[in-house]
Amino acid sequence: ATDLASTIDVVPTILSVLGMDVPDALPGINLLDAAALESRSTIYGEIFDHDIKSMDQPESSLQYRWVIDGRYKLIDPSMRMNGEVPELYDLIADPTETNDLAQTQPERVEMLMQALNDWWHPDNA
Repeated sequence: ATDLASTIDVVPTILSVLGMDVPDALPGINLLDAAALESRSTIYGEIFDHDIKSMDQPESSLQYRWVIDGRYKLIDPSMRMNGEVPELYDLIADPTETNDLAQTQPERVEMLMQALNDWWHPDNA
């Protein structure tokens, strides 16, 4: 089985291993909690310029947003990445992300773009 994990899970996992309470507001899950892993079907993330322009306006440094939902990963270039279009990959069949399925699965692209926008839609990217 493949479980979805993110860097936001590091602190909750470490706190749990140390027997400490994990604050409710802290994002992420304890990766050693099988039930938490089982209940997770989607993770989100973003990639920024290495020299962030503004901590108050992170969208000004945004390069990409991404979502992994089950076996599919959508990579959405920000509006700053001129000429780039969303990419869709089947991570089970194509773990090295070499076969972009966006053109052949536009409905899935639309569904995952909506999920990304529901998570975070940068207005000024």
